[in-house]
Amino acid sequence: MIKNDAELEFIRRQLARIDAAIEDLRRNVLPKSESRFNLLSEAPLEMRQSLQSDIDAYLGTTTVPAGDATVKKEPTDAKTLQAAQDDRAGGDQTT
Repeated sequence: MIKNDAELEFIRRQLARIDAAIEDLRRNVLPKSESRFNLLSEAPLEMRQSLQSDIDAYLGTTTVPAGDATVKKEPTDAKTLQAAQDDRAGGDQTT
């Protein structure tokens, strides 16, 4: 629970560090192993969600409480990504 602006700034710096760690995993682990990426990124993603919920509570913004949200995992392989992109574009294109 954040009690003042100094704690808010500290939590925001922590959030930036977590984002950097997740980005590093995405760049370096995901291309080699999706399952390893999913395993290694799970805890940082949960921590990120928790910290963001704390920030939102302090600022008085509305969010889904940590643990109540279901995380939708996006596809990562090229074929599935292309199909998802085609679906969003409204096309029924196949290659």
